[in-house]
Amino acid sequence: MNRQKAPFFATYGNCIKANDSRELLARLSVLDIDVPETGRSEHNERYSVVLYLKALATTDRLDYPFSAEKGEGPDFTLISGEQTIALEHSQAGAEVTQEAQTRLGRAAVGSVILGENTLVGVGERAERPPPWTRRERLGRWCELILECIQAKTRPERLQGYGTFDAYHLLVYDNTGVPVEPGILEAAGDLASKLSEWEDANDVRRRFSRISVLSDQRLLFDLREERAVLGVAA
Repeated sequence: MNRQKAPFFATYGNCIKANDSRELLARLSVLDIDVPETGRSEHNERYSVVLYLKALATTDRLDYPFSAEKGEGPDFTLISGEQTIALEHSQAGAEVTQEAQTRLGRAAVGSVILGENTLVGVGERAERPPPWTRRERLGRWCELILECIQAKTRPERLQGYGTFDAYHLLVYDNTGVPVEPGILEAAGDLASKLSEWEDANDVRRRFSRISVLSDQRLLFDLREERAVLGVAA
């Protein structure tokens, strides 16, 4: 027997609406956004989009009336004042992290993962690898985030392109790469590399706004504003 899928925004159904920031924040705050260990993509999406919308509402970056509706293509349709926005969601570094966890699950009891997903087995010296240089950290972060954006930029992924006023991408940073306090420097490098890749590949369907979310901060609007906003669950 197939179990009916629960509404994405709980008691608000698959669409959450608000007439001002105070009402939106109040509604978002009562949602359960915990991600269980065996969480599915919808748990990750709910966690990300709620933190994202909270950050935007808190800093007056939304227009009203506002609504966010869960869909499939695109992942979310946002109506912000008179603008209709397609919002796609993705995770950067998820495959790298999952591969490391899979290796750990197959290893002997007592094994641990240190550094950048480096498996240390039982009886081996459990020492952290030499710390990355600042340049290495920022470069690796840019590489993983860029790969994620490139994967979502493929034409077949941008369903309905052209039927919305704007097309935005929200990337959840699951890379595990420590990038603070150089986040703005890394963001500038990432924006340049992204533009170079888009131009070299004649990419015509581009996300007009790309933001990168972590548990601690939101890097809002990679291309233009490039602001670092606080987030709160």
